[in-house]
Amino acid sequence: MIPLIIICAVILIFAFLFKCSIRAELKYINGNLDFKVKYLFFTVFPLNKKGKKAKKKRTKKDKGENSVTDEAEADASVHNADKSAKTAETVSSEDDKLLMEGENSGGSKQDKINGLKIKIQQAKILWNCVKKPLIKLFGGIHIDDLMIDFKIGGEDACEAAVNYGKVSAFVYNAISLMRMWFPITVKTVDISCDFDSQKSVYDAELSVKLGLGTAVAVLLTALWGYIKNKNELDKSGNGEVNSDKDEKVLNAI
Repeated sequence: MIPLIIICAVILIFAFLFKCSIRAELKYINGNLDFKVKYLFFTVFPLNKKGKKAKKKRTKKDKGENSVTDEAEADASVHNADKSAKTAETVSSEDDKLLMEGENSGGSKQDKINGLKIKIQQAKILWNCVKKPLIKLFGGIHIDDLMIDFKIGGEDACEAAVNYGKVSAFVYNAISLMRMWFPITVKTVDISCDFDSQKSVYDAELSVKLGLGTAVAVLLTALWGYIKNKNELDKSGNGEVNSDKDEKVLNAI
């Protein structure tokens, strides 16, 4: 009975962890960008860098004392090695250019066509692997607490009014397009025109949520699709062409 209780408890804990969302907070206030990634009560990014900075300062001091004596010896040896290497490189580069010109004159065009065919095939296979996981990923993303506070200025009243119209059209159209892909909750959208200022102020804030279970499922689905189609990717990498459409398009080019 006790092992069964332990197993059920472990399953519930994992179910709770996968149900919780990863939250990314993006703020751009007064020209300062702040980006944080949180999960539960923990800040995943950025990490605490105080300890790392102290360690870096100590290592820099130690390295600085030892590097002064070694630099003089290293510079002398490198200078002599560079002279001999340059003379050898000039001779070998001239020989390589002559050989490459003879080899690439005949088959360069056909090699480019074959390379395009391979890239088209690999792109199609990878798209088939990623298409369904991407749809699931977009469906699991939620944008919350969108806050926009723009103050649009210009050199004169006419320019400020024109800039205000452009920015307003862009922002509202962008929000409507984002609503087609993601669920969005808008906190405030305030776009004003400041005729007395020549500078514009752009302040914005939003948070993006994605379930950990959704992210893991998307990653595993994409990985499984790649494993299933790995043989086709290897075949296309070896230059085997399977689609007649790609040949017709490339031959037309």
